[in-house]
Amino acid sequence: MATEIEIGGTGIARAWRKFLQDHASRISDLKYSLFLFRKNRLAVLGLALLLATLAVALAASVLALQHPFYVSVGSDLEQRWNTDLSERLSPPSFAHPFGTDQFGVDWYSKVIYGAGTALQVGLLVVIPASLIGSLLGLVAGFKGGIIEEAIMRITDVFLSIPGLILAIAITGVLGRSIVHVMYALIITWWPWYARLVRGQVLSVKERQFVESAKSVGASPSRLMMRHILPNTISPVVVQASMDFGYVILTAAGLGFLGLGAVPGTAEWGVMIYEGINFLFTAPWMSTFPGLAIVLAVLGFNLFGDGLRDILDPRLRR
Repeated sequence: MATEIEIGGTGIARAWRKFLQDHASRISDLKYSLFLFRKNRLAVLGLALLLATLAVALAASVLALQHPFYVSVGSDLEQRWNTDLSERLSPPSFAHPFGTDQFGVDWYSKVIYGAGTALQVGLLVVIPASLIGSLLGLVAGFKGGIIEEAIMRITDVFLSIPGLILAIAITGVLGRSIVHVMYALIITWWPWYARLVRGQVLSVKERQFVESAKSVGASPSRLMMRHILPNTISPVVVQASMDFGYVILTAAGLGFLGLGAVPGTAEWGVMIYEGINFLFTAPWMSTFPGLAIVLAVLGFNLFGDGLRDILDPRLRR
């Protein structure tokens, strides 16, 4: 029995050594990437802020002192909070670390739940926008001709309109809702990825490994998905990581302008909007959600800068 265990252990060790030998260059590259990231203190700070925001969002039900409930309004579910008018506009204290609003709702709890709303908006905007834009940019750059012209002219039309103005127009037509904000931001954001990926594809498709794949009969779809797209991913990842912060900031801006989530929702922009009327009597209502936006956006931007330093070959030298 002992011999079988030893033989089995030896087999696993051999397989592990073979794996390390076969992937030595990739492992070395990964170690160097981690070294570069650790060396960039601002990137490490950004990662820490990002992880803190994620932890707060995931543990909101544990960290919050008060919890929302949901009511059906038409076809939507709207967030509501229990009110206590005897505690209205209470300053920060042990019972209410961030104070309360004009209805006596615990502001700390709303800021905590707002982290989940911000990350949800970021994920559901950046991922679809990057996928749509990347696929369109891939097709435009690879096919060329009239297809490229059609896609890029449509892209230019969207890019010619300031993103915030376009988002305001779309949410104004669709109506006030956090879901409509996400639709508007997806429509606003995809053209940037289309232009980015198209430029990368024009460069990559002329390289020797693509020509070699063509010479052995690789189909156009295989060339795009197996040879060209993987070599255009790095700038998309960097752009997406930085866009998370910008999307959170834009969504908060729409909420502040009264075009985002409905009042009462745990969304940082809406919370700042609700606190404007009490800016001198209850400044905490705008201060704490504003600080949350600053920290979240700063975390994503610093982390994105760190990824750029790792993934950009010119900056790795």
